[in-house]
Amino acid sequence: MQLIMLGTGASQVTEYYNTCFVLKEQDQYLLTDSGGGNTLLAQMKHAGINWLDIKDIFITHQHLDHLGGLIWLLPLYCTALRKGLLQAPIRIFAHAELAHTIDMIAHAILGEMQIGYYENGIDLITVEDGHKLYLLGQELVCVDLHAKGVPMFGYRLSLGGGRSLGCLADEPLYEECVERFKGVTYLMHEAFCLQAEEQRFNPHHRHHSTVKDACENARRCQAQTLILYHTEDSHEKERSALFQNEARQYFPGQVLVPDDLEVLELT
Repeated sequence: MQLIMLGTGASQVTEYYNTCFVLKEQDQYLLTDSGGGNTLLAQMKHAGINWLDIKDIFITHQHLDHLGGLIWLLPLYCTALRKGLLQAPIRIFAHAELAHTIDMIAHAILGEMQIGYYENGIDLITVEDGHKLYLLGQELVCVDLHAKGVPMFGYRLSLGGGRSLGCLADEPLYEECVERFKGVTYLMHEAFCLQAEEQRFNPHHRHHSTVKDACENARRCQAQTLILYHTEDSHEKERSALFQNEARQYFPGQVLVPDDLEVLELT
């Protein structure tokens, strides 16, 4: 399975796209979050992904930098359904409050010719804690992340052979969820900034982490590999080296800090 990072930045970055990614298994795709705007379409193009192939979307929460790209996809899907370029259904997975928000947005932005295709061709599927889905040929278990800000869901995805991927959206791993991600092969954890720059960025005030925080959380759940994302952008091309250097002090396993459009092989 491939993990294709379309964006790796936090909400107000300009040097990266907002955090979102695609998981690919052969000809199946799962888009998680959508960034904040129509740059999503450019990122998919640059990654060699045809948006028509994206038929499953998991939105973690309703912050604009995670939801905004979907606003551009919805009209495209409706037009493609009308022209017969795409077969229904397209599935969007979201918790109840977020699903309601997405439905309100759809009815606000779609025209008369499009709304029928939305209602009949796009399935808005409400997920709950522990909800099991079968995506990418594997089991995906939805997890209420007990976020301190808005309601937020992540997931634990089986990769086969006893391996798994844990997605924590953009808040830290809280105590209530440690057992849910125990022993994951890959843990995707936000890391807004370096520990050395905590006073400069004040990530905890925003319910975010430093690299040190993320590493300590990965150790708590005994993750094997830590993937850091959803970062500030002041270091640009030096980010990976700086984050990895700090992470080595606190986490014994492999630490990956992918760039936008980087492809990770989940072996």
